[in-house]
Amino acid sequence: MTTPPTDLARPGALPEVFALARRAAGAYQRPDLERRIDRITAALDDRRTLVVVAGDYKAGKSTLVNLLLRMSVCPVDDDIASAVPLVVEHAPSTTVTILRRPPELGTEDRPAEAVREVVPFESLAALVAPTDGEADPGLVGAEVAVPSPLLAGGLTLADCPGDGGIGSFGRLRSLGQLAGASCLVFVSDATAELNEPELGFLRVAAKVCPLTLVVLSKTDLVPAWRDVYERNQQRLQEAGLDGVEQLAVSAHLRAYALADGDPALDEASGMARLERWLGERVVGQADLLATRAALVSLLLCVDQLEQQFDTERRTLADPAGAARITAELEEQAAQLRALKESASRWQTVLNDGATDLAGRVDLDLRQRLRRVEREAEETIDAEDPADIWDAFEPWLYGRVADELAENFALLRGDAVALARGVAELFRADADVAVARLATIDAAAVLAAVDSDASVELVRFKLGSRAFVALRGGYGGVLMAKFLTGFSHAAEFAPAAAVMGIILGNKAVKDESDRQLNQRRAAARNAMRRYSGDVGLVASAQARDHARAVQRSLRDHFIEQADEFERGVRVALEQARASASEAGEAREQRRRDVDSELERIRSLARLVAEAAVPASAVAGGR
Repeated sequence: MTTPPTDLARPGALPEVFALARRAAGAYQRPDLERRIDRITAALDDRRTLVVVAGDYKAGKSTLVNLLLRMSVCPVDDDIASAVPLVVEHAPSTTVTILRRPPELGTEDRPAEAVREVVPFESLAALVAPTDGEADPGLVGAEVAVPSPLLAGGLTLADCPGDGGIGSFGRLRSLGQLAGASCLVFVSDATAELNEPELGFLRVAAKVCPLTLVVLSKTDLVPAWRDVYERNQQRLQEAGLDGVEQLAVSAHLRAYALADGDPALDEASGMARLERWLGERVVGQADLLATRAALVSLLLCVDQLEQQFDTERRTLADPAGAARITAELEEQAAQLRALKESASRWQTVLNDGATDLAGRVDLDLRQRLRRVEREAEETIDAEDPADIWDAFEPWLYGRVADELAENFALLRGDAVALARGVAELFRADADVAVARLATIDAAAVLAAVDSDASVELVRFKLGSRAFVALRGGYGGVLMAKFLTGFSHAAEFAPAAAVMGIILGNKAVKDESDRQLNQRRAAARNAMRRYSGDVGLVASAQARDHARAVQRSLRDHFIEQADEFERGVRVALEQARASASEAGEAREQRRRDVDSELERIRSLARLVAEAAVPASAVAGGR
């Protein structure tokens, strides 16, 4: 057998630990573990800490991002607003890539990917924030790579469209970005305290994102910003968001500080404190958590190496018990093969859990949409739809978007719980399984709905009223004439006028009521049509996502079972080979195995020691 180098010095950095483990896997003829260590290393090297910057229209998000980067990247102007998310990451030189909708819808197994197109930096503003307000409907986002020192440590910023300006679609785009984010920075300007839509967004975001910060912007424009700050704190506590922190900043003060080179003014702006917060609470913690997950996976690989040599040592130390040891290994191999069968307990739990997940999410969605429909019907029945529709239609889109976001947050939470439950049965690390779970984009679901709640509501106009009154009054005149027995005109006129006015008013009222009921029926139909179409698309997407979660977890744990089975088979082969050794050859092999075990255990200690700081941080969250 090929043995690794005998000089096992303590590595000075994590890359050396991973490189040493990979060399050991190669030397011990475990190509499966080599591939797994390569995947772990690649995931650790390619990780990024995504911070989503969201908030209401014109709250100062893009200005905040630009001054964090200390360069102008996001378009900023009084007359424009970003229409799509803009993701900014680090690179040695500036490049801009826009993302367009894929030409095909794709399938469950192979979802369609956005079409990427590199464009000049000068065209970025016109694409993501057009001056005429008409954004390219095929554009779904933009990625900008810049040489910013702030981003050099792996930080990535996503500037999302404004909630108020873009409406429910912008809100869901922000929530869609949050699915893979480490932190949400929610920007609210100091001119007003947090309102109910903003608190609703934060409540949903808290279920999706592990860390949230409210940034109170434009403090330089509001002398009484501290009062707003205190009221925000109170409203956050009342909303059950006690864990959400708040920082007050002034981007314009930072601009002056950077222009004048004034560190004291920069500190007073609050932006320096925000930078430190992002570095310590977000980037530092995300790095430690990602390192912990990688080291836990690496330790499982090292444990498999130790197991195969530990089994061989037991065989060499107890020749008489070799048959018993090999029988134990064969039984373990059989158990691992059984783990991959569809009738195994963890697969049954996974299949049942995925079915329950789809049913629970579908029921929750139906209940939420029916609640919205009841609220909408109460409003329609209490008012004339023609008078309120301009405000009602955006309200409907916003309410449906909020409920859809809540429903998908439930879907994500239940999927994570299912992953952890299966991992516990499988006796595997749950964080690795959770990290592989796909995310669902609620904005894409709404974009797939090919209907809206628009409806033509015709008012009862003055000309129509006059015609109906004339027609009703004419009938009243004829009735009066009939009742008076065709009297002379002078005697007939007063009665005819009274009857004409009464029946004319009644005709106008009846026609007004008929048209109002007609408008209400049209409004209810439009509302129900939109709600029903959203329900159909969202329900189908949720079912597809539940199946994707099931497949992802199944493949992940079967892959782990394959690795474990491979380790047992190698240990079994070595135990059988060692059982045939005798005399001095047996003793020499025993000494060699002891040396190999010491090297592997030294490697395991290095991995375990490296994982201690990250585990301490994860446990203190």
